[in-house]
Amino acid sequence: MLVLSDIDLDRKNKKSILDISVVAANYNNALFLEDFFEAWKNSSVLPKELIFIDDGSKDNSLDIAYKYEKEIPTLIIFPLGVNQGFGNALNAGIEKASCKYILRIDPD
Repeated sequence: MLVLSDIDLDRKNKKSILDISVVAANYNNALFLEDFFEAWKNSSVLPKELIFIDDGSKDNSLDIAYKYEKEIPTLIIFPLGVNQGFGNALNAGIEKASCKYILRIDPD
């Protein structure tokens, strides 16, 4: 159960930060990533870690993700380089997670 002690405040951005790692495994979803990142950017609550695992995308997914790296302070990008498959990419993201709770989300 999420409790009050699991919530911090990012005073600079005036957003609540939850002790949650959100893991998104991505492969060639550039078409959807602007909407995905804009939704997080405009959210009043952010996860402590928004872990974006790029599974060797051949499109411009990584370019889009890096564009939002400065705008979303909790965004962490891990490019895998070569496609390892959805399950392996997701597991790589979960291994990087350090928060009390982990949530998985699709970027599309």
